[in-house]
Amino acid sequence: MDNDLDGQFELIKNRLIDMEKVPPFRFIWTETEMADEYMSSRCVFEGWTDHQIEELSERLGETLPIQFRTYLRHFGTSRGLLFVGSDVPNSIEEFANLKMECISLIRETQPRAVWIKGCIPFLMHQGYTVEYVSEDSYVWYWIEGEEWPMGSKKAPNHYWHI
Repeated sequence: MDNDLDGQFELIKNRLIDMEKVPPFRFIWTETEMADEYMSSRCVFEGWTDHQIEELSERLGETLPIQFRTYLRHFGTSRGLLFVGSDVPNSIEEFANLKMECISLIRETQPRAVWIKGCIPFLMHQGYTVEYVSEDSYVWYWIEGEEWPMGSKKAPNHYWHI
């Protein structure tokens, strides 16, 4: 475990929880019990074990960067409001499926494109935007229509900015 990274991810969790204390909406006709259940579900965080992370690495045939491993330890299965509204895999099988879906989308738009070893997709938004981490720990995003593998790069510290 990298204590500095673990501390950063704990700060992210705490910020997400703080945001829920004053939500940007209110319930009008929702029963209190149902509203409370919904609000508490938005602050659930569940990570993966080191064994699950190793299984993912083997299944994808990729070396997972330390920042991504730490993300999975904290948010692998449940991430509260983090990335809400986007498709984010929760299991090894879902990660493998997302990688295949990304490869298919890229080949559909650019038939000669080749998937680059070391790219690990972890989010797809609306079926046309992919965010993935690379071996150098940078987070990249690719939007359908852009040249693959060109896209925009976000430094790890920028992406996980607290």
